[in-house]
Parts: sequence; structure tokens; C-alpha cells
Amino acid sequence: MSLIKTRPKVRLLLARPLVAGEIGEFIIELHCSKPVPVDGVRLTLFGDLIFIHTSQYGRNRSASRFLEHGVELLESSVEYDAGVHRLRRQIRMAENLPGSWEGDRLGVEYGVAIRVDIPWWPDARAEFMVRVAAAPAPLDEEPARVYVTHTGGPPAKGPYLEVSLAQQSVHPGEPLRASAALGNVSTTTYRKLLVALVALESIPLGLGGNFVNSHTVARWRVDVPQDTGELQPIPFKLQLPAAMAPGFRLHRAELSWILQLTADVAWSSDPSVRVPLDVRPRGADEPDGEAVAQPLAVGSDRLRLIWSNVARATGLEFVDGQIRGVVPDTGEGVTLELRRGHDDNGRARVVGRLEFPSLGVGLRPHRARRTLLGGFDPRLAARDPAQSERLDAELGAALTAAEAAARLDVQPAKLQPLLYALVTAGLLAVADGRFANTAEAAEFLVKGRPRYIGGAHSAYSDLWSSTMHTAQSIRTGVPQARHDFSQMSQAELSAFIRGLDAGAGATARRLDKTFDMKRFRHLLDAGGGSGGLAIALAKLCPDLRASVAELPNVATVTRECVAESGLGERVDVVEADLVAAPPPGAYDAVVLRSVLQVLSPAQAAAALRHAVAALAPGGECFVVGRMLDDSRLAPLDAVAVNVMFLNVYEAGQAWTESEYRGWFEQAGLSGNTRTPLAGGYSIMHGVKG
Repeated sequence: MSLIKTRPKVRLLLARPLVAGEIGEFIIELHCSKPVPVDGVRLTLFGDLIFIHTSQYGRNRSASRFLEHGVELLESSVEYDAGVHRLRRQIRMAENLPGSWEGDRLGVEYGVAIRVDIPWWPDARAEFMVRVAAAPAPLDEEPARVYVTHTGGPPAKGPYLEVSLAQQSVHPGEPLRASAALGNVSTTTYRKLLVALVALESIPLGLGGNFVNSHTVARWRVDVPQDTGELQPIPFKLQLPAAMAPGFRLHRAELSWILQLTADVAWSSDPSVRVPLDVRPRGADEPDGEAVAQPLAVGSDRLRLIWSNVARATGLEFVDGQIRGVVPDTGEGVTLELRRGHDDNGRARVVGRLEFPSLGVGLRPHRARRTLLGGFDPRLAARDPAQSERLDAELGAALTAAEAAARLDVQPAKLQPLLYALVTAGLLAVADGRFANTAEAAEFLVKGRPRYIGGAHSAYSDLWSSTMHTAQSIRTGVPQARHDFSQMSQAELSAFIRGLDAGAGATARRLDKTFDMKRFRHLLDAGGGSGGLAIALAKLCPDLRASVAELPNVATVTRECVAESGLGERVDVVEADLVAAPPPGAYDAVVLRSVLQVLSPAQAAAALRHAVAALAPGGECFVVGRMLDDSRLAPLDAVAVNVMFLNVYEAGQAWTESEYRGWFEQAGLSGNTRTPLAGGYSIMHGVKG
């Protein structure tokens, strides 16, 4: 054996492309110019997440390895003669591997490292970059959707855009059919449609949270015909690039796709919609060719379909954009006419007209000029003054500023500016100098209505005033408007606790709709304040018993509220300090609403752990509260409320999803899922093992 050895040259061949979920075959060639002894040959398949960060010094690259799989290719030492020697090895590729991706700030790279162990001599080493395709997946057959810039359709004025795609589950390199429609074309100058395919690259930051980079991969321009009519569909087709990689989530990094469609408008803001795309690799056995799926109807076609279906289902006719016909079971004389219109604030509404002959009893028509929800419409009239009085009794009379001031015992000159301000806020409607509630105000701000939330004013007033102390709270590190229930009078405590009850009914309805709360027999409303949530759930679920656990000084208010509800036989109150110990009793469901957000992380973990301790095995836990994404930049309402919280709580704030998941796991909960709600709230749900 020669003392001076010559290392072989190493080459890598692939029998076929590498695909996740399939068997990859690797061929290693050793080109030996002279005989050489070899103790071993090792192949290592590796995968790296690549992060690109920018600074004043340029672009910096870092990597996080998520795959490293090594195999030995020789069972024993061997001496190779001069020439070419081949070694083969098959490796099963994991099915959940992300596909190779070269993005702007995020990448996925795969490589193969070969090491040839030569005794008493430096090893021969070589490294090769390879591409790995994600596992093939069929297209999702989830129904397509229509995306709009205004949920009520075109506003009274201003630009409007709606878009539909043939499918949101797509293969790279294939055509995608779409359709768009534009509103208010007579008063808005549309120049073109701009379409962008955007890769959203979410990159973890060093101090926590994520940075989301929008990387535009492809752009298209769709011309708008000069004679485009109101809501006239504009069909178009896009050729998706073949370089799209399926989305993934790995090591706190994430890749997702959206299609952003924007209408370029002259002298106005450009309406835009963002449609999520689910990119899936094509399987080898799937046929090539253009997809046959067509986009949903948009614009005038969509409105025509909706109204035609309503007319057909109700036995009426759809003619000239209106639903017309004889009202069923009323004989020949009563006819109905429905059309689309707008209220005084430009919001879409359905306008109805009933026509029927005189009853022949001498009643005279009496015009009330009001809609059933408190606005005004000269086309809706009562048959006589008695009917008008009935409408006013049910809905509240429309008042002038002077009449409203007399009822409130205030000065008309000072009240009138507020009334007009409430009109611009969408809470009042005005016509002919008379003011009445809008639909929103009538639904939520009329005391006695099922969804009344006016009682929240005391809590909101307290929280809003607390933000005036933000600078001092930050300077001193001490909340300057700290909530200390032990120092409140009973009246102050009662007002604050009752004010927090405003959203309890809505939370109960959402929990029941999403999770079917009627499944449970005994529920614990942990830290339930006034007991509003437990009371609302008891009303929705006739067979449910509920217990409200609260601190002793708060429990006094809770008992008053339960007694007022008349549900004392099914809702009881137990005194407990969740941070210190589990509450008494055993339950098959527990809800913590707006509780953990007022506690420190350690206190929140303890409170959840103690609440879950009262659950029977298989019981379910629901935490409802403000919750941040891990980036701490969204939802906006949850970000903003933390400015209030820093003034009133020692350590409480809207915590992140990851923090909630950590507390759930520590408490022994599994299958943990987050359901985002409006206003920065979320529901975190888990099951006790």
C-alpha cells in the first residue's frame, strides 16, 4: 500500500427527481486515478431553512437545519482499483418535507454531503445541492368564493371591486381563470386591473415575533374595456409561474401565497382584495391540461343569480332588477315589490313595497315616512294613525332636536351638533330634520333589546380615561390607573363588573354555534364577573347547569345579577381564588372569559391549571380573550388594548398565541385550537386528557 495516497474524485447522480414521500435513489461515483483503500463512505442528506436579514451592512444569511439523515454505504473496508466505482443507496423521503424554495427573505435548500474515509490520509469530501419537490396533493374541491371591497355591494359612491377565482387550490405552472366586476362606473374612472402573485415569507425575529415579507413573484395587467357597464363581469386568465412552491410552516418560519387584485382608479383610492391561494404539487398520474373549473359569477351576474333564486324559492318573479309578485296566501290583491337601494349613509339595503286595495271600511292612508328599523322612507306608509302609533310604540318615535332635548332635559342648541355627529357615525338617520335610530343602534343600543350592549359604557369610560396616564405609567413602571377591586366601593365595583358584561351574550352565542355547548351538563364560568356568560349559556342550553367562580368581594355582585336573571335554580355562585387553588366542584366544561389577560404569565398559568383541575377527564376548556399573533403586530384591536392594560394592570396584557398554547399544554390540555373573533378576541379550545 502506497504511503502517499490519491483521493478519489466524487460525483453524485440521481436516478430520478427527489420528491417528498417517495423513495430517492442516490448514485455515488468514485473516480480513482490510482488504487486507494477506503474504510467507509458516508452519505448525509440535509435540509436548511435559509433566512435573509438586511441591515446597513447589506444582506446577511443565516440557516436553521431541519433535516440531517446519514447512511453508511460500505459494510467493511475495501481497496478500490483505479477506475470508476459506483455505490447506490435508496432513501425514503419524509412526506412532510417542504419543497425547495428560493425567495427574497426565506429559502429552503437541500444538499447531499459525501465523505470517503481513507485510512491514515485526509478524507475525500464533496457536497452537492439538490432540489426536492413537495409531496403531490390533489386540488382541494372547496367551493370558490367571491371577494369584495364592501360587504354590502357597491356603496352609494366611490370605487368598488369584486373578484372570483375558478379555484383557490392551484398547481404551479397552470392557467387560472378569474372574473372581476366594477361598481359605480358612471362616476368612477377605472384605468386597469393590476394583479400580483405574492409570496408571504414569515421570518422569526431574534427577540421573538415574526417579520412578514411580501415578495411579488409575478404581475399581470388586465385592461378595462372603455364601455364596461355597471357590475359587468370582466373575465380573464392568468398563467401561474412554474416556480411556485407549496406553502409550509417550519421552525417558526412560514410560506404562504396570496393573489392581490387592485383596480387602478383615477383621482381616488384604489380598491383592492387579497385572495389566499393553496399551492399544491401536481402528481405524476394527474392529467395535464387546462383546468375546466370556472369562476363564480360576479357583479351583475351574481346579483341576478341571487335575486332569481330568491324569487324562485318564494314563488315570485325577478323582472328588471326587482322581485315582484302576489304575496302567497293573501288572495289576488296584495302585491310585493323588492329592490336594492341605499340608506342616507350609502349602505346597501333592500327596499320593499306592499300594495293592497282599500279594505272598504273608511280608513284613510297615513304616511309615517319611516322604515321598520327607525329610518325614513316615504314609500312605506301605515294604513291609518293607529298603525303609525303602534310602529312608534315598538320602535321609538322619530324626533326633532328640540323634541329630543325636551325628553332628555338638555339644551337643544348643544344637543343638535351631537345628533348630527351620531348621524355621521352611522348610529342615527336624519330626514326632514327628524332623527331616528339606524338598524345598528336599534339592535345594540336600545335598552331591553336582546343584544343590548349599552351597559358597557362604564367599563369603556374607565378604560379610556386610563390611557391618559400612559406616559406616567411607562416612566414609573407602575400602572397609574390601577384596578384594585379591594379599594372600590360596592357601587363602583358593581358598575364596573356589570359594564364588563356587555359582550357576554354574543360570546355565548358564538361558543354555542361553534362548539355546541348543549353537549355539556355542568359548566364552570371561571372568573365570570357578573355571571353574564353563564346566564346567557343557560338561556341558550335548557339542560345546562352553570356555576360562576369569583373572588368573595365580586361574588356579591355576581349573586345580585344571577338573582335578577331569574335563573338562580340553574346558575349558582362559588367563591374561589383561581390563582391560589382549584375551585370546588367537578365540571365537564370550563370557560375563562377575559381572565388570563389581567394576570401575569405565572398567575395566568396557575389560574388555568387550577381551573382545568376542576374538569373531569375528557372535559373541555374554552379561554376567550384578547389574543395577539406571535408577531405582536396583529390583530390591531388586541395591540391597541395593551396600551390601556399597561395603565390598569400590574402585569396583565393581551398575550400571544404561543404563550396561550404553552399554558394549555402545561395544564394537561391537548388538541388545542385557536378561533379568531372580531375585536382582537380569540377562543382557545382544548380537551383534558
